[in-house]
Amino acid sequence: MRACLILLVLAAPALAQDRSEWTYGDWSATFEAHDSTEDDWLTCSARTGGDGWPVLAVSVFEGDAGPPGAYPDIKLQEWAPRHYPTSMQDGVPAHFSFDTGLEAEVMPDVMITDEGLQEAHANIFSPGSLEPLRAMAAGSRLEVSTGGKPVASFSLKGFTAAYLKMMELCGFGASASLTPGLGV
Repeated sequence: MRACLILLVLAAPALAQDRSEWTYGDWSATFEAHDSTEDDWLTCSARTGGDGWPVLAVSVFEGDAGPPGAYPDIKLQEWAPRHYPTSMQDGVPAHFSFDTGLEAEVMPDVMITDEGLQEAHANIFSPGSLEPLRAMAAGSRLEVSTGGKPVASFSLKGFTAAYLKMMELCGFGASASLTPGLGV
């Protein structure tokens, strides 16, 4: 029995290194390793939503020019069932309303996938993403609407921890902080 316990304790660090997803509140941080004949790199992300609902995510690549010079883009992705449209449509702005009072509008890109499904993306690109990222860290809720109709409502519980884990996974340290004066 004692030998099994010792083996488990010794194996724990190796098992932890193989882990690729961490959950913080309603958010998760993940990494994906990519290998090619020319280069190897990691993609790291923090995300919430899914399971048939829109996904809100931020992501970085290992080796990106990161903070404080550049911050991750905020990406909203929506998919519709076959033969149905997405809530977001071309030419109608997506309105991001943070419970901190910050508002942002972006034009979505809408397309039809190879499988015939409608897909929409609304992205807040860097350098314009810093203030919305700060609002996500300080807030508790983000509402997205288009044409006066709701698209999605996202809990921000766990966002800051997932964001910092994502940045750590791809090699960004204290400079990744969203707190003014700490790395910014």
